[in-house]
Amino acid sequence: MIVILFLQVSDLYSQNLDYARSIVSTLASEDYMGRGYVKKADLKAANFIKAEFRELGIQPMYTDYFQFFNLDVNTFPGKMEVSLDGKKLRPGIDYLIDPSSPSLKGSFKLIRIGRQELNEPEHLNEILKASTGKAILIDMNDSLSFSPSDNEKINKRIEAIKYDPELKNALTLILSDKKLTWGIAGGQAKKAVFSLHSGEIKSDGISTVGVNITARLKRNHQTQNIIGIIPGKTVPDSFLVVTAHYDHLGIMGKETCFTGANDNASGIAMLLNLAKYFAENPPKYSLVFMALSAEELGLLGAVSISKDPGFETGKIRFLVNFDMAGTGEEGIKVVNATVFKEEFEKLQQLNTANKLLSSVQPRGEACISDHCIFYMKKVPCFYIYTLGGIAAYHDIFDRAETLPLSQFDNYLKLMVSFFEAF
Repeated sequence: MIVILFLQVSDLYSQNLDYARSIVSTLASEDYMGRGYVKKADLKAANFIKAEFRELGIQPMYTDYFQFFNLDVNTFPGKMEVSLDGKKLRPGIDYLIDPSSPSLKGSFKLIRIGRQELNEPEHLNEILKASTGKAILIDMNDSLSFSPSDNEKINKRIEAIKYDPELKNALTLILSDKKLTWGIAGGQAKKAVFSLHSGEIKSDGISTVGVNITARLKRNHQTQNIIGIIPGKTVPDSFLVVTAHYDHLGIMGKETCFTGANDNASGIAMLLNLAKYFAENPPKYSLVFMALSAEELGLLGAVSISKDPGFETGKIRFLVNFDMAGTGEEGIKVVNATVFKEEFEKLQQLNTANKLLSSVQPRGEACISDHCIFYMKKVPCFYIYTLGGIAAYHDIFDRAETLPLSQFDNYLKLMVSFFEAF
């Protein structure tokens, strides 16, 4: 049976990969501004996906495919300049701004705090008393060793310094050797915070920081999910569902774009390739495709569509969420594999019989992508992501030109077989 099922998808040719590359190259181009919320980049991406649905012959679930909802989001549409003693830092490489930061402009004297001071509350309080109107630079680069409990206290004090409105410093900078990864926020804090990478930055001797940052909190911004359906041939009132989020982090100033090739233009490429195949090979059950917005803001698109998907969620036989589908050199990881054991074993058997991916690895429950909202509504589901390859994630290096898609075609064949096995 498994081999017969595989033969049904053996006519998937290299154009699948070409189509996937074209989708990723388009959505992860700087023209789409990281598919964020400045200049309606989210709507531009949604219109592109809608046009693909229409071209493939996918029917709309909602009028003109869109299901609308509103959100609040902090954005950085304008100036993004940071300098130390007059030396301009490189956004995305030397620093990132905390996504909840407000606008700020000026030059500020620096007060340096090391981990030793953070571990001495009385000494730290004396330093903080002198920080009014100044910038605090917390230097995490030292060879000091503290107990786990002390480290926990140090981390709590850092959080207090970053966000405590009672502390009257102008801004806070955190210097460390940690990889810079960005995010997105639905609100705006009282003070600006920056993460600095210590690769070419040494805190000793630095006396001033200059900043010129433009932030805009957008309230009640309208965004949209894109929902399409292929009616089932024999059981149209029972549903298989494919989800993937199309949003990413957007831009950090006018010159720095987080294009999000793997996260998650690649997932949309998988969704559209599956739509392309099943439009030509109608399934037994109805197949619903959900391209979701605002995953990066807290799974908001999934929350919205789960309230009104256009059919009863109790009629979903299975849902698969694709997020980060662009590598695969080390196989795939399947969230909820330990919960839905029969479906996971089916996936493994299909992979082994047809020698597709190097591994299909199990993972337990994890509320880390859009599937979680449906899982909480008792919908049987997987979230699958690829393993190996490039490590770019939530940074400026997650780009189309470096995303390998090396196992994409085999991954696609596996998932077609999986859906056809129901």
